[in-house]
Amino acid sequence: MDYFLVHESVIQNKIPVVLLEGTGGCCDLFAKCYHLYSEYHLRINADPTFLFEKNEEIKMKIYAKLKIINDEMNDYSLEIEYFQMIYECIEKRMIFLNFIDFKVHSHVERDIDLAILQALLNGKMHKKIKSKKSFYSSNKFY
Repeated sequence: MDYFLVHESVIQNKIPVVLLEGTGGCCDLFAKCYHLYSEYHLRINADPTFLFEKNEEIKMKIYAKLKIINDEMNDYSLEIEYFQMIYECIEKRMIFLNFIDFKVHSHVERDIDLAILQALLNGKMHKKIKSKKSFYSSNKFY
């Protein structure tokens, strides 16, 4: 899987994806970024002051950590453009990203089926919520 394909599916086309963590490369970087993002944002939810500054700080910390992880895994460096694509997917459309960790599960086939089902349900829920918001914003209730 490649960064552009995931980004295009999630951001532009609003299609859920299933990423297999532990398979190396792109999937592992998406998963690591997702976990770091969730971890950092759990910490700042307790203190939402200076949220924008903290978001930029978190973004740079995640980039630094992913760069180290990527350098250990591959010969090529993690370009900032790739990181921006990964981060945008996580920040704007996290609900469309679904992960399976190969290292943890012994029955991967069942997990893949569940992850695909979850991805489809997440995509449908997002469409329903969006259509309801559109309905209520276009109709004025007095």
